[in-house]
Amino acid sequence: MTRNQHSTEFQEQALSKARQRRTRSVQDVANDLNMTVGTLRKWISKSNRKDDVSKPGTQLPDDLPAQSWDPAQRLLALNQTHAMSQTQLHAWCREKGLFEHQLKAWGEAFKPLSRLPQQAVQSNMVYQPREAFLVSTSIAARLINANR
Repeated sequence: MTRNQHSTEFQEQALSKARQRRTRSVQDVANDLNMTVGTLRKWISKSNRKDDVSKPGTQLPDDLPAQSWDPAQRLLALNQTHAMSQTQLHAWCREKGLFEHQLKAWGEAFKPLSRLPQQAVQSNMVYQPREAFLVSTSIAARLINANR
């Protein structure tokens, strides 16, 4: 069996067709492109993983003021600073252009979400991830409005 070597342009076009397929299956798109469905699915999966890593929310922007960071970026800032000493924290805040009280406010906004599973166990409720999502969207709204 011979192995097909597809050009980068072909891969990009195939991914574009797969993403715009609407009600058609991935199998139908692969058949139209005269390729195996496994290869197309592998490309889609690889592309999705690459997109997850390169999302703007996965790193802190240097060109954007801290007040306009999205909730994912604010959570990342909290994760980066939680183990810092006071001196390190002050230097980090100066570098990023924000104040320690902003980090504290962001942390307080995330606390209700972190307690949700524990509260569900304590009250003998069944924890539902959908509820966590609803709570997280309301927390995200509070984070966006924090420090304005």
